[in-house]
Amino acid sequence: MDSGHHLKFLSADVDLGSALNIDYDPLLVIVSYLVAAFGSYAALTIGEHLRIGSGGRFPRLWLTVGAIAMGLGVWAMHFIGMLAARTALPVTYDTLVTGLSIVPAAVAGCVCLAVLGRNDAGPRRIVLAGITMGAGIGVMHYVGMAAMRMNADMRYDLDRFLLSVAIAVVLATAALYLAFLARRMRNVRTWVVLVMSAMVMGLAITAMHYTGMWAVYYFPLGSAAELSGIDTTTLAVSVMIASVSIISLTIVTLAVSRRFELARTEAQLNQLQQRMKLDAVGQLTGGVAHEFNNLLTIILGNLHFLEENLQKDRTLNAFVQDALAAGHRGAELIKRLLSFSQRQLLTPRIMDINKVLTDPGMPLGDAINAGISLTIRPAGELWLTEIDRNQLESALFNLIINSSEAMPNGGTLTIETSNAVLAEDYAAENPGVTPGEYVLLSVRDSGSGISRDVLSRVFEPFFSTKEVGKGAGLGLSMVYGFVMQSKGHINIYSEEAQGTSVHIYLPRSGAAGQQAIVSSATGTQTQKRRDRILLVEDDAGVRQAGSRILQGLGYQVFEAENGASALAILETHADIDLLFSDVVLPGGMSGPELARHARKHNRRLKVLFTSGYSDTVVFNAGAMQDGETVLDKPYRIEELANTVREILDQPQYSPA
Repeated sequence: MDSGHHLKFLSADVDLGSALNIDYDPLLVIVSYLVAAFGSYAALTIGEHLRIGSGGRFPRLWLTVGAIAMGLGVWAMHFIGMLAARTALPVTYDTLVTGLSIVPAAVAGCVCLAVLGRNDAGPRRIVLAGITMGAGIGVMHYVGMAAMRMNADMRYDLDRFLLSVAIAVVLATAALYLAFLARRMRNVRTWVVLVMSAMVMGLAITAMHYTGMWAVYYFPLGSAAELSGIDTTTLAVSVMIASVSIISLTIVTLAVSRRFELARTEAQLNQLQQRMKLDAVGQLTGGVAHEFNNLLTIILGNLHFLEENLQKDRTLNAFVQDALAAGHRGAELIKRLLSFSQRQLLTPRIMDINKVLTDPGMPLGDAINAGISLTIRPAGELWLTEIDRNQLESALFNLIINSSEAMPNGGTLTIETSNAVLAEDYAAENPGVTPGEYVLLSVRDSGSGISRDVLSRVFEPFFSTKEVGKGAGLGLSMVYGFVMQSKGHINIYSEEAQGTSVHIYLPRSGAAGQQAIVSSATGTQTQKRRDRILLVEDDAGVRQAGSRILQGLGYQVFEAENGASALAILETHADIDLLFSDVVLPGGMSGPELARHARKHNRRLKVLFTSGYSDTVVFNAGAMQDGETVLDKPYRIEELANTVREILDQPQYSPA
């Protein structure tokens, strides 16, 4: 009797005509494939749940269950295939080897699911996992063959042996790659792709087995010996139990998969509804804020004019100062609302966020309470991003203040940066996210945390959990608006009594260099120079207030209410020094378009834009041409004076 424990290949002197003939029960062959496909589907579905994070707090348990499902599928398929083989000699199986033969397939399955469960799994890793799975299937098969006990000598054809392993590797790789593609096929249901992948994996297992059986020859031994081990009846019962277990696992997996799919869809729907709600509120807020900006521009402009003319009357001047203070507070509130509505005027510059965090002029520690430990961890070789520095600093301070207030008794606050890649599957799970490379800015605290019912509303304007009078509820709304307007993404993770983590993803800039960021401040200048300014504003009240201020500063002012009338003035007054125009104008011509036409009449014309909010369809502050500047509404008289004087004192603009 040959126990089959040693893998032996055919030699040239072997007479193949003396080998036993083997045929197969077609029904059992079909059953063997179905069992392999069922086990593969259960395992691959678990791998998908591990990837999207629905494994909950027990990912290792799920990984173990998936590996067992894959191992059982390969093991049961093999021994059903062995039962399907009909030979003239009785067969038994070594108990220990039969039991251990499941290990290679289970280990290989564990490796494959661990790879599939990673969001950063790429084609290279999938191929390596496929090779591992194919090798695991092959090892399991030939260990299972070694468990056979029969009065025959087993010999293998080397070419067919190698072919069986190659079939397992190629088809297993194809099956895993198909499962990998499931995360990219947005128009096809995931379970459909997983079924197809399981069918291919089942084919890999089955084709490898029957090719391996084709590779073996049984040569009867002259003397019969008593066979020990598991007989075919006991093996059939064991295989049936394994098959029932696989089917049960598949049914459970289907049920769990359905549950997770519903929960996932509900979460995506909630995210989409929340985003739509924020967009709708932002649209309304932006429109209202823009109208109030115009009103405040008129009010503040006239108050500044009164201030200039009531310097000697202390009583009336005090009333004016109170009104100005209220107006400026209103203007600041409007800016916050515009920030949330993603309609603020941004001036993005390419920068290294690490340099912002470590800038001595950024006293981040001043914003935290005593007893809080602040740690800044800048990443090495951080990518550049193109954003508005002032808004980034404002967002940082808002987050630091919120974290500080969440730790009244002290704690730890960590700010760190890193490079991040948001994959397509992550974007599919988070509506509005664009896949790609990002610079990640994280702010983590060990504070009181945020409850789940509150967490879903933290970005809403005027929503606050603080006591009345201790916060307007616009801090996180401003951060949200800035990030979204910068084409980024923001996530907040929090557990009550555990702390909060805010992750801001800002798009990586494709530029190789970094532009210098220079800020300068000058005092109010009211030199009486007869420079000529063309003021273009459709709102009569705003136009009159602006004209009155500019004339009071000593400039000669021409007024126009739209682009056409402005061009008419430019045709007759080619010596105008500065075009001061609103961004959004009636009549089909925007402020930037007017500037392009105006420079055809006066190539050295300087341009100052003003607006209550940015309309990205017609204006992009980051794409302004040389000689163009932007001023937010409502503006203070000193801001207008300084900006106009600074522009006019710049070297002459000379387009190429």
